[in-house]
Amino acid sequence: MCRLPPGRRMIVGGLALLLGGPAYAVPPSDGSDVMATSVGAQAVHSSAVGETNLDLLLAERDRLTFVENDSFRGRFLTDARFTIDTSEGYDTFEWNQVRQLGVRLQRSTWTLDVGRHPVYRGGPRMVDGAQFLVHPSSKVDVGLWGGLAPDLFTTNPQMRPGGGPVVSYHTPSFQASLAGEATVLPAEGGLDRLATLMMARGSLDRLFELSGRTDLELAGANGPHVSDIYTLAIVRPNDALRFDLIYNGFSTFKYQLAELQDPKVQRFAERIVDLGIELGVAQDQLDPTFHHQVGGNVQVQPDTGGTAPRVAADVRQRFNANELNRFTRAHAQAGVVDLPVAGRLALLADGNIIAADAETQLNPGLIAIWEPGEEGWFAVDLSGRALINPEYDGMGWYGDLFIDAISPSGVAVNVGTSIISEPNASLDVPDMGLMGYVRASYYLRPKRSK
Repeated sequence: MCRLPPGRRMIVGGLALLLGGPAYAVPPSDGSDVMATSVGAQAVHSSAVGETNLDLLLAERDRLTFVENDSFRGRFLTDARFTIDTSEGYDTFEWNQVRQLGVRLQRSTWTLDVGRHPVYRGGPRMVDGAQFLVHPSSKVDVGLWGGLAPDLFTTNPQMRPGGGPVVSYHTPSFQASLAGEATVLPAEGGLDRLATLMMARGSLDRLFELSGRTDLELAGANGPHVSDIYTLAIVRPNDALRFDLIYNGFSTFKYQLAELQDPKVQRFAERIVDLGIELGVAQDQLDPTFHHQVGGNVQVQPDTGGTAPRVAADVRQRFNANELNRFTRAHAQAGVVDLPVAGRLALLADGNIIAADAETQLNPGLIAIWEPGEEGWFAVDLSGRALINPEYDGMGWYGDLFIDAISPSGVAVNVGTSIISEPNASLDVPDMGLMGYVRASYYLRPKRSK
């Protein structure tokens, strides 16, 4: 049976504000006011089981000032996304993510959040309550958060009182922070979690960058342990060359996107996750096993100001005693970008060798990305891929097409479709899956006077 994507995502940098922005740790915002509303639908069909699932989509992102003078500002903030299941017998709101719903009161020396807000420098943590930060200087933030801690993955409210401190130091070349967390479960009469999240990033011009995070659980159901640790080193010897080295260790909190193990659906999956249709992490699954993943990337692309060659490669290896929980992936890409063909055109040969789920497969393909005109308001992105796997009854194939557009009036439209065929001799019907989405977004920057 076709392995349909567990999560989904989209691109086009100009739409980042409409589609939700960063997933974690939102700092106090000084941006302009904006209202962003998105509606759409997604569908998944599997011929092997003869079923189609259709979901409607709704998302809202607001940043609205309701009072402002020379020394004080009050804002209403919203970041909410919902998937509405149209099938009978299922929850109407099949999936939801409400990461922010409340007000922010600010002076130059302090910030107070009331309602639901991400914990500042707190990774995926949120609080239904209050968060108070003091800014003793332009480089330092110190504060406390407290209230009820929602579920980290589903964002559903929970009767889980908690709180903790936040300390942050930031300059253009160095940032470091620590967020503490102590939560209890009154119904169970005990401590839920006592933990700290430490994050740091340092850079030396554009030549070198090192960043990392460590989520250390000091007390909880599994005792003291590291829940998550991540390190990324970036080296840019010159404008044409970049090297990345990555290490990730994780257990209780599964930040890993499942589609990273399966390049057959990765492009479609990545785009829908960015659209906010699904969260992209394993929800409600706690795993005390500590997994290790290492990887590296290299990309060569000269800065010619126009047409340029691109060569890139990356490798990922996840270690685990269970064969079904480890994978190896090697990916390579080569081609030309910014070809002057009725705008800009990129043509790339792309291939993967992947070992996962006790299978080894080869996925060679081609990618074409076309942006007509000079304004970058419209893009067409398509790819085709052969699926070569000894377990298949013949050769499979995969194809996708994405169209993204944004108008000067603030209307954005995103359409994507993907089809995959995995030949299977044990099935009486073709083992084929079809996935698609359409989404329209409108954003408005209200004009206001002081």
